[in-house]
Amino acid sequence: MHVALVAVAGLAAGAALPLILWRWDRLAVVAGATVGAISCAAGLTSAIRAASGGAAAEWLGPWSLPIGALRLGLDPLSAVFLCCLFAVGLASSIYGAGYMLAFAAKRRVGWTAAALNALLASIALVFLARDGVLFLFAWEGMTVSAFLLIAFEHEHRDVREGALWYLVFSHFGVACLFAYFSLMGSAIGTFQIPGAATSFPPTVAPALLVLAFAGFGTKMGLAPFHAWLPAAHPVAPSHVSALLSGVMLKCGAYGLLRTLLVVRGVPAAWGWTLFACGAASAVLGAINILAATDLKRSLAYSSIENVGIIAVSLGAGVVGLAAGSPGVAALGLAGALLHVLSHSAFKSLLFSAAGAVLHGAHTRRLERMGGLLKRMPATAAIFLCGAAAAAAVPGLAGFASEFVVYRGLFDALGRLTPAGQAASAAALGALALAGGLAAAGLARAFGMAFSGSPRSEQAANAREQNAAMLLPMAMLVGACLALGMLPRIALALVAPALAQFGIHWSLLTPVVAQAGHAGQLGSIFLLVCLALAALRDRLLRPRPVAQSVTWGCGYAAPTARMQYSAASFASPALNVLRGALEVRMSGGVPQAVFPAAVHRESSATDRVDAFLYRGGTAWVSRRLASLRRLHRSRVQQYLLYMFIALVLLLSWAARLVRQ
Repeated sequence: MHVALVAVAGLAAGAALPLILWRWDRLAVVAGATVGAISCAAGLTSAIRAASGGAAAEWLGPWSLPIGALRLGLDPLSAVFLCCLFAVGLASSIYGAGYMLAFAAKRRVGWTAAALNALLASIALVFLARDGVLFLFAWEGMTVSAFLLIAFEHEHRDVREGALWYLVFSHFGVACLFAYFSLMGSAIGTFQIPGAATSFPPTVAPALLVLAFAGFGTKMGLAPFHAWLPAAHPVAPSHVSALLSGVMLKCGAYGLLRTLLVVRGVPAAWGWTLFACGAASAVLGAINILAATDLKRSLAYSSIENVGIIAVSLGAGVVGLAAGSPGVAALGLAGALLHVLSHSAFKSLLFSAAGAVLHGAHTRRLERMGGLLKRMPATAAIFLCGAAAAAAVPGLAGFASEFVVYRGLFDALGRLTPAGQAASAAALGALALAGGLAAAGLARAFGMAFSGSPRSEQAANAREQNAAMLLPMAMLVGACLALGMLPRIALALVAPALAQFGIHWSLLTPVVAQAGHAGQLGSIFLLVCLALAALRDRLLRPRPVAQSVTWGCGYAAPTARMQYSAASFASPALNVLRGALEVRMSGGVPQAVFPAAVHRESSATDRVDAFLYRGGTAWVSRRLASLRRLHRSRVQQYLLYMFIALVLLLSWAARLVRQ
């Protein structure tokens, strides 16, 4: 506990140090990154010991406000999420120094190191807080520091728009959490977060569960609260995107799990709600991975798909607890926690690799990339590893955790009621569809970015990035391999947390062993493929290599623009799934037999975002625009409005007095 507190204090100091070194911009970045990395390394060792040891501790500090208390606690559940935070924070701190120094010639960047450390410290306090008021302070600190980092390149319109969407959704979520903790405090007489499940009045418990779902689900990026995520994550600096996706989204999952430990007797209906929203998020996210033509936007939708998997597994765990089925509950909650760990590793890796691509090719658009495999081989290999882990290839992190999720759903088919069995079968189908689409989308992203010929001059001149960016990515690759080939390591971390829900680790040993055996076989297969490729390369090396133009379908001068584009690659699948997307075409149309140059481009947006949020916002704006006719330049008219309002208020007050 004390080491974790020292780590948080170190991050707070790391937030102040770059501001002290304001005049020396580059030094501020390096100093902030160094202090942040050291603090995260210390916190990681403490979190691993706490997660695997199963001990719980609390600390009460001085607090001058009339409400709340500086009450911190470290239990196994908090420790699991702190492991994600400090591991990804360590990689992001090192990576961020190399990433942000590239902007130092154009703008001041020292403050970003302060904001990053403030974000890390705020998230750590979210996981450690044992008082509702302190929790909300930390939650708002996380929101504000993340907003500042997302808006780093605020001169671009899409950055301002993404930061604004993030802020709007974040404050909707925190409004729900204000109501959540206020209702909890009024029911139990204190803002202290209960350390054991509490029986609330029949009218209070359902309200708490609804508010928790809305508040934490918004931060998690669950459908239909997901629209901010594909708008904000792509525009943030890439190490910030890695932290947002790898850790900050998990704050929502942590809040939902903590709610299970606070509210006694959570009904199965709450689990079915998570089930349905998780399945919808997984399918919707996977479809948009294929549709997005922005590399980081496709990764943002991949995060929506993966938080959907976590929600489905968590919902299965809740249903298992409510139905008295320990096997379903164990596999559901274990699958959710294991996927939290694995997603933190591979999604942070993918966003970091995407940042290297962005620095090398100076674009996020897949249509402007191509041919980066020869120019950035290390980044290509790292991105491929992350994409394979996200696609649940055996031997990597994503497979081990999804294996437990699927086993939990199959177990539910044999243990739940007929209605529960039907829902489990539907969830299995949804996750299978989402997994196939996500694998195709990630393969498309890798192929468009790294294979073929360069589609732009920037891609043709791309170069490998510096060691400060490659080293953290190598660390995350190691984490993906360890979690995939040795899932017992992850089980050892989450077993004490599962014990808090009354689940014994022995229920999971056979399943985790099966996942480990499958992962090892997959690793052996991959190693054999690599060995055969190396052997082929060695045998062909002495032979002379000749180059020739490929057959161009009758074109006399084939160009790189004749390759498959990201949109054309995905169009066969998207034509079937067009109902879930809003597709728009822009540009001209050929008008003659031999037309001049014509530029035509397609863009796709998920219908929830286009209709519910952007369409709804536009409708409200049009309605409010009609009130502009009341605006006049004459002061007398405004005085008339004030007089009418005053008369109405006095009339209402007089009516209250008579009553």
